[in-house]
Amino acid sequence: MNVMDKDPKYVFFNFDAPLNIVDINKLPQALMYGWTTPILIPAEQQTKLLAAKPGRAINYQNPKKRIKKIIADNECKKKRKLGPIVLLFDGIDKAEENRLMKSMKPLGVSVTEKFHVCTHLVAPRASRTPKFLIAFNTCRYLVSPRWIEDSANANAPLEADQYVPQDSASEAADAFSLREAVERKNALIQNKGQLFGAVNFFVSPRVYPQVDTLAEIIDSAGGKVVRHRLPKPEEMKMHGRSGSFFAVIATVADYKDLAGLVKNGYPIYSVDLVFSSIIKQRIDWGCCRLDFSSVQPSAANASGNQSS
Repeated sequence: MNVMDKDPKYVFFNFDAPLNIVDINKLPQALMYGWTTPILIPAEQQTKLLAAKPGRAINYQNPKKRIKKIIADNECKKKRKLGPIVLLFDGIDKAEENRLMKSMKPLGVSVTEKFHVCTHLVAPRASRTPKFLIAFNTCRYLVSPRWIEDSANANAPLEADQYVPQDSASEAADAFSLREAVERKNALIQNKGQLFGAVNFFVSPRVYPQVDTLAEIIDSAGGKVVRHRLPKPEEMKMHGRSGSFFAVIATVADYKDLAGLVKNGYPIYSVDLVFSSIIKQRIDWGCCRLDFSSVQPSAANASGNQSS
């Protein structure tokens, strides 16, 4: 094959050894040939391209916002397809759930396992499972299974506020009213606020449930989880000031890491602070504090170690 029979962009290379450049001065011209030679588009194809409807403009300046908007639009479309009432069940066995759902099917009610699209959380009582805690924060209403039965008999969805679950034993043991908790949550929604909206949580990796699950629970109530570091003393000093709050969630086994904070009198909380606050829809900073007295070195032992 004659070298002139080759594609022009390979003319300046040895055909058998492409990297053996014949004339280094002509290399840029050879490499740029494919980029500088225009592509000829037939007139017929040009007409079709010009006649085509313009697509949606893409915001190249901020593609992340564009992607988020597309996802949000898709979720809204899915929610509209599900209907105005979307149920999420908790604490109910599958057979009973199917029976209840069958009775509500004529009313166009849907069921989901996604927290962000549910409108009604159906549960016989309050519980401290991650599913209940997240759904209680995200679902607009909390109803007992009786709401489904009465709505099916009435052939229309009834007022959800009259069907808040009742569990007298649990409410008495925890000294709270679930109905009052629902009212507090509704007041927060009306004021466009969230329970943990101003709280920063520092979570130890030793807590249970695991940090990722606990972070999802806290996030559903508007809180922020700070990972991989302990709070700074100046942050803890700002607790309760200017509307900012800081909470350390840990276990007694974390004492060595938290000794500095404990000695300075800063409270360390168990994970129950998160659970109790969400169920009651009220943060009680005086409860759920960890007691490190069983693991702190006594004064006698400390003086003995210093003398030795």
